[in-house]
Order: sequence, then C-alpha cells, then structure tokens
Amino acid sequence: PESINELTCLAIIASIHEYENQLDSAASYLKKAFEINRTVKLSKWGWLYFLNGNVLRKLKQYDLAMYNYKLALTLVAYKDIIETYNGISILYQETGKIDSSIFYAREVIDKWSFVSYRKGILQAANTLAELYKQKDQRDSVIKYLELGISLNKSMYGQQNERDIQS
Repeated sequence: PESINELTCLAIIASIHEYENQLDSAASYLKKAFEINRTVKLSKWGWLYFLNGNVLRKLKQYDLAMYNYKLALTLVAYKDIIETYNGISILYQETGKIDSSIFYAREVIDKWSFVSYRKGILQAANTLAELYKQKDQRDSVIKYLELGISLNKSMYGQQNERDIQS
C-alpha cells in the first residue's frame, strides 16, 4: 500500500512536469515510478507508458515514444485510449506522416465518441482541422472546426453560465 501511494504520487508529479514541458523532471519522476512498479511487482500500469510516450515524443525520440504508446494501448481503456491515440496522432503529425496522423485522430472521433471524455475528442477535432488545413481540404477543416466549437460550448458554456450567475 505505501509503495502504491508513492507510485501514484510520482506518476502525478511526472504528469504535471510533462504538461508544463519540464521534460527532464518528468523523466526523472517517471524513472522512479517505473522502479517502484517493478520492485513491488505490480502489473504494468498503462498510464506510465502513455506519459513516457508523451515525454519521449516531446524529446523527439519518436521510435521510443511509439513503443511506449503501443505498449500503453495494450494496458489501458476508454479515456486513456483516447489520450494515447491523440499522442500517436501528434507524433505522426510532428514526423510529417499526415495520413497516419489523420487516421489516429479520426479513430478517436469515429470509435470513441461514446466515451464522455470531451477534452480528448476536442483535441482530436482540433488536430484534424489543422491537418486538413495543411492538405487544403476546406470542407473537412470546417467540419472539424464546427465540431470543436460545439464541444467547447458544451464543455465551457455551462461553467461560464454558472460563474455569471454566481
């Protein structure tokens, strides 16, 4: 139990550093988390591999990042699949593989929209709008921008209303 709490804390701290693009710190905390995970012989935790994939992608270590993303996909479900597919889509976008990037972003929207994780769907919609803009496919750009606007309104419109009423 103590090790599990420490593992969870290390993973959360790593995710904060990854989000803030403090990649050396994120990698350091992830290394400690992986060591604890191995020491206590827990089953593999997919979120660690997803986070490691993000850090490695941002460090432009694309092959290792993809390895971690693919391993994560074997261990995660629902929300984390959406996050991992978005990570893979961004990796392909960064490496100039636009069609592969589109494939993974569309997988999020086409197959995972039933999951009530709008932030992940919004990220995929925004990625698709960017990618189709690069391909000069205006109809698709408009389609995904409209989806993004709709998701933004549903996510943030209600909160803004509550804030104003307060």
